[in-house]
Amino acid sequence: MGIEVSVTEFKAKCLEYFDRLSRHEIESISVTRRGKRVGVITPVKLSKEEAQDELRAWQAKAKGSIWIDKDFDLTQPTSRIDDWDAYHGKVFPDEK
Repeated sequence: MGIEVSVTEFKAKCLEYFDRLSRHEIESISVTRRGKRVGVITPVKLSKEEAQDELRAWQAKAKGSIWIDKDFDLTQPTSRIDDWDAYHGKVFPDEK
């Protein structure tokens, strides 16, 4: 479901609308001026590879200069659940 808002309302609440787009609460935003549509905003649709590239770029900006191998999948777990032992406060059960 898309919504329609005036330019004035969009200007006042644009961050809220972008958050709602990213959470998939709304599909699009039609922006109007004096009752006439002047623009439509929709979320970006990225492939898995594009999403990983975006994440790498964001991470590099957030942490300074870092390099992540292109074949490394940032969305996958880095360890198995069996490697955790929270009851004894150990990351790996084999630790002493």
